Amino acid sequence: MPTAATSPLSIQELYDENFYRANNPDLNYLNSRDLYQQFLNFGINQGRRFSPYFDANFYRLSNTDLNSLNNRQLLDHFINIGLPNGRKFSQFFDINFYRSANSDLAGFDNIDLFRHFKNFGVAEGFRPFSPVFDINYYRNNNSDLQGLNYRQLYEHFQLSGMGQGREFSPYFDFDIYRARNSELTSNITTNQGLLESFLTTGIEQGLSASLFFDLNYYKSKNSSLSNLSNRQLFEQFQIIGLPQGRTFSRYFDFDFYRDANRDLGQLNNKQLWEHFQNFGLREGRPSSAFFDLDFYRSRNRDLAGLSDKQLEEQLITEGLDQGRSLSPFFDLNYYRVANGKAETLSNRQLWQDLQDVGVPGGQAFSQFFDLNLYRSSNPDLAGLSNEQLFEHFQNFGLAEGRTFSPVIDLNVYRNSNPDFTNLSNKDLFEILVTSGISGGSGGGSAVTQFFDPDFYRTNNPDLAEEGIVTDTQLLEHFQNFGLDDRGRKFSPYLDLDYYLANNPDLVTAGLTRREAFEHFQRYGLDERRPFSQFFDVRYYLDNNTDLRATGMSYRQAFSHFQNFGVNEGRRPSILFNPVYYLDNNPDLAARGMSFKDAFVHFQNNGFVEARSASVLFQPQDIAPLLFPLAVNETGDALDLRVNPPVTIVALPNWLQNVREWGDIPANGTLSYSFVGTAGAFLYEGSESNVREVPESVKNNVRNIMRQYDEVLGINVVEVADTPPNVGRIRIMFSNGPGQRGVPGYGNPPSDNPGTTLAGDVHLNPTIDYSQGPGSYNYQTLLSVIGNALGLQNPKKQTLPAVFEPVLSFGKDNNTNTVMTDNTPPQTYNGSFASTPMSYDIRALQYLYGAGYANETDTTYRFNTSNFGPTDLSGRNGLKQTIFDAGGIDTFDFSALPAVPFGYYFDMNEGGQNTTQIALNGATYIVPNPNSTDNDPLPPITLTTNSFSTTVAFSFSLENLVGSPGDDEILGNNLSNNIAGGAGNDIINSGIGKDTLTGGAGSDIFVVVAGQGSPNPENADIITDFVDGQDRIGLGIGLTFSQIVISPGTNSNDTFIRLARSGEYLAVLTGIPSAAITQSDFTAI
Repeated sequence: MPTAATSPLSIQELYDENFYRANNPDLNYLNSRDLYQQFLNFGINQGRRFSPYFDANFYRLSNTDLNSLNNRQLLDHFINIGLPNGRKFSQFFDINFYRSANSDLAGFDNIDLFRHFKNFGVAEGFRPFSPVFDINYYRNNNSDLQGLNYRQLYEHFQLSGMGQGREFSPYFDFDIYRARNSELTSNITTNQGLLESFLTTGIEQGLSASLFFDLNYYKSKNSSLSNLSNRQLFEQFQIIGLPQGRTFSRYFDFDFYRDANRDLGQLNNKQLWEHFQNFGLREGRPSSAFFDLDFYRSRNRDLAGLSDKQLEEQLITEGLDQGRSLSPFFDLNYYRVANGKAETLSNRQLWQDLQDVGVPGGQAFSQFFDLNLYRSSNPDLAGLSNEQLFEHFQNFGLAEGRTFSPVIDLNVYRNSNPDFTNLSNKDLFEILVTSGISGGSGGGSAVTQFFDPDFYRTNNPDLAEEGIVTDTQLLEHFQNFGLDDRGRKFSPYLDLDYYLANNPDLVTAGLTRREAFEHFQRYGLDERRPFSQFFDVRYYLDNNTDLRATGMSYRQAFSHFQNFGVNEGRRPSILFNPVYYLDNNPDLAARGMSFKDAFVHFQNNGFVEARSASVLFQPQDIAPLLFPLAVNETGDALDLRVNPPVTIVALPNWLQNVREWGDIPANGTLSYSFVGTAGAFLYEGSESNVREVPESVKNNVRNIMRQYDEVLGINVVEVADTPPNVGRIRIMFSNGPGQRGVPGYGNPPSDNPGTTLAGDVHLNPTIDYSQGPGSYNYQTLLSVIGNALGLQNPKKQTLPAVFEPVLSFGKDNNTNTVMTDNTPPQTYNGSFASTPMSYDIRALQYLYGAGYANETDTTYRFNTSNFGPTDLSGRNGLKQTIFDAGGIDTFDFSALPAVPFGYYFDMNEGGQNTTQIALNGATYIVPNPNSTDNDPLPPITLTTNSFSTTVAFSFSLENLVGSPGDDEILGNNLSNNIAGGAGNDIINSGIGKDTLTGGAGSDIFVVVAGQGSPNPENADIITDFVDGQDRIGLGIGLTFSQIVISPGTNSNDTFIRLARSGEYLAVLTGIPSAAITQSDFTAI
């Protein structure tokens, strides 16, 4: 630094008459010459201020080696020695700072530098000249001084502003310095004294003097500057650190301020800081991720009268210590509890810990915002630090609608509260935080598709005992504890335990329940993974063709069911049909249950109560086909869910204790193999003479396994039999069946993969199992393989059991199940089953869920080779069941020949499709249940279909094309398209908007009260009614007197309506109403 100058400073250059006069009003009577003489003769010695650029008192305070000098000597010392050597001489101008902050002046020596500031710098107004006095800050924060130029401002502060305590610096505040350093300032009575204290000793001691600038915090956040003294650090920040954007305050963040105020995006760091101090603070602009001024005002009504600047000052100086709510994005109380923070930490210390430890370490600090999930859900943000993520969410992510919580979706929250429709995401988030999840006047409490507070409350009654009762408390408990607790149910749409059990790769990967919850939301739903026994999105789309036609994704379908489908009564799975559930459980309908209520009730109560929930889920018909899990020595089935086990006395308990391959998840693999030579030699069972079955039998088994595979929710796959690596199901010949006097048997399944005999199928080598489909032996092969899958032969109440489900004799036949014992060729005269039948499929789908065979639009074309009849009598044909997972499907019988008495086609689930002669055209006998040894009674003869093609339960059949002969056709509750074809057909379309075409012949279209619609556009349409040839059949007691015939919307159409209710039963197209008379109707 230069220490000498060719032109020394003179007293005349220092002396400022106006300043001297303004500082010494008692001398105002003197003229200029006399005033100057007074200054030279007396003023200097009296210590009067005579220059805005030099202060003798400050010079003495800052240079203690000069304490013995009088004022004149001090002035001489300053001019000759102090200034050239760069000693401090003013509270308001620091020559060394001036040089450092203005690089274009670096070559000036101290005297020239002094002159430059005095003559130019102070007037220019842009050059920093003091580490504490900011002339622009002074002007911008004192609106009454806006008309002064920079030189006037500089002098104004010294003459009056300082005494008035005006704001002049972002680094020094009189009140703050006095309040925070009371032990040092208690004896200082003037503002000038305070400023002198700070400049001479306070800076070096690191004393707090500013609301926003914290020297000690700056030092702690910038370890590379640790070698600097506090004074050097103080100046380094303003000259270097500020432009670099170094962290210096807990209350101001350069990046946050820039991002939160997009209009300032082009400002550099220094300009940002100046903008905040001069404008942003007064405007209440957000400056930190760790408090929100608008939120603070709204949550603290007692502060409503404060300006934004006053409010921020109150927050920093008092609010933090008072424990007031600071931000919607964190909760200090939650942070303390969730992370075990010490109770001894004050609120301010806790807030500082959140900044220093909590957010950087990704610790939990809010029940509404999950920092770690925000990172994992937004891979484009992966490179951000936790602090940057936290700021990104507030400034961008929330407004962009990014995922930020595993249990909160603002769109769901908005949709459940119509009064929130026009609110921004931030407004909505703040309402959620302040009012809880039930805060809307609309009463909606949904905040996510994945958590239902009512469902959580009902399924976890222990929470009420702990005082956790409100929706918000339940949500908080779920996030903090419930999500990790196995077995806690929280949503009727997602079962986390089911998700883990049926996606073993997630378990293998070590995912916790919480991680699995996040995995489902991020990946599992889109990957079509199974997540519920009661809601199957794939089924939902496959069987709601209007949704599938829109191109709806799985995620959209998941949302659709919750927002619309569940309330519309749409079926979510093969297991549950809400319309059926309410129709067949009148006690629930009497309670006024909605479809959604019914869906929830079935999961919470109905399923375990074994209530009928669909045509498929008929517990009384499923249970008899399922092996009990365990029996005692007297043959009673045992409930193993309790310890010690108890005897099962009711159907619901039976259904919860059945044998299955329970360790195989949905879409998992069940293997089977054929025992070979090596396997036969090593066989561990008690059976002897174990050997391999021939290839012809293997092919039949493979065909049967394929049939089972198509209907099951697991994959049945053949593997090689090379011990110890063998299939879970093994097929072999042995002497076991012969010793038992049966053609074959299968061991029931087991949950334990190590149970080597479970699933073994033993065939009697004396039976020809190479016979193909339709033979009795093929039906037997279907049955014994059914054993290995978990099906048993229905019992006839022969064991002295306390309880055992029984399939009624009228159902126990091969039209319904291949497991029956009642259709041997000796006593049964119909066709034998060539596929698993409808009751078998239903029971197995209860165990393993349904497969997805033929889930697209499928047309099944039938002829005599794949349907029947196989002879002219029309009595014989194939006995089979067709399962179809979804799509718009059609049964086309147009290739069948006309037969005597015609055909019977039933499109309903479980419906039979056959000839009228074959319908109940076969007989079988069963033992009389009242027969005893002492009073023997003859067996009972019952009837069943000779042959038939059965519509599997859960198969929704939309369309049917009839045969060339006479058909009786029953539609279902879907919107059917039925074409009768040639012949005299009777078409009863059922409920739904159906399109009916009779075709050639005299056809009868049946109408029934209750099967129509209150609106004509949803009534059945009969496209080809021929007056005088076709007729309208009046079903179930309906009479012509109850009918109204009226013109249709089109004058050439006719409405058939009920007189009393106005219900539209049918629309006859192309037939004017005047042509329709009573003669066109007939009773059915």
